Amino acid sequence: MTVTIKDIAKITGFSSATVSIVLNNKPFRIAPATRKKILETAKELGYIKPQVRASLSQSPATNIGLLIPKINSTFNDLIATGVEQACHEQGWGLIVESTNNNSRLQKSYLYGLQSGMVSGVIITGHFDNLVQAGLDQVKQQGLPCLTVGSQPIQNNAVIFDNKQGGYLATKYLLSMGHRKIACLTGNPHLQVVKDRLAGYKKALQEFGVTYDPSLIFESDFSYRTTYPIVPTLPLDKFTALFALSDLMAFACYNYWRSQGIHIPDDISLVGYDATNAGFLTTPPLSSVDQRAKQAGYTAGKILIEQSINSQPLNKPVTIASHLEIRQSVRVIK
Repeated sequence: MTVTIKDIAKITGFSSATVSIVLNNKPFRIAPATRKKILETAKELGYIKPQVRASLSQSPATNIGLLIPKINSTFNDLIATGVEQACHEQGWGLIVESTNNNSRLQKSYLYGLQSGMVSGVIITGHFDNLVQAGLDQVKQQGLPCLTVGSQPIQNNAVIFDNKQGGYLATKYLLSMGHRKIACLTGNPHLQVVKDRLAGYKKALQEFGVTYDPSLIFESDFSYRTTYPIVPTLPLDKFTALFALSDLMAFACYNYWRSQGIHIPDDISLVGYDATNAGFLTTPPLSSVDQRAKQAGYTAGKILIEQSINSQPLNKPVTIASHLEIRQSVRVIK
């Protein structure tokens, strides 16, 4: 759907002439509040000037649009790097937009990307009904869309095997002799948490260890929230901790070190994400590698192929997890 000046005028309540003056930056005196409302509405709806739209439509776009929650995240950076590599190999460009987990901003960017700027869109992170509406609109325009690491658009997705990741981490701890293994999770309603916990439980079952819900502790994947939680963890109840993110594991590292508690002599620890920062801890952190760069590269290749041949996936592509074993786990005999 092409957004016009009349559409913006109807939504804002201003005349088409006033909207035109603002959007074309003509030298007329317009109240700042009026100008702000018109510009914000135009951005949210993804308005593109007709002359820009015309120039874009003269030749097919060879760009991919990538929407990521945050640019300053190692995980998202790796996905973007992978997509960029796939684009570079094909001589394509990459347009990256950071949404800061803002649904309205995600939807706005999706509308804007329909204007001929890109030949396909990749979106990562969580999205709700508002963003789904934007995705549906993009699909109606015939623009290929693909998700990475989240619920698929039909089958068009590159997903992470979170159950396998939880299984690999827990199995490793069990193979090192640990039987009392705590798990530090994120929001239990998130599918990623459910999947990683399912892998944790599967490994326990294989080793004949009874699942103990009192060893499950909740945080939110972040360092800031986790650090004040760490002092409440009952270290006398477990010999190892599986943290569902490296940031939570780093919070454990730093607090325990401040209390004279040593890893892995006093407590063993495994994280999730295998970020390079894990090499900076003492000792280096063992962690599950989701292979985010590989996921981004795979997504980029798939989307370029789809934009050329218009063939969606029959089923999601799953990226296998890998356990990066370092030195944060001791053997219990």
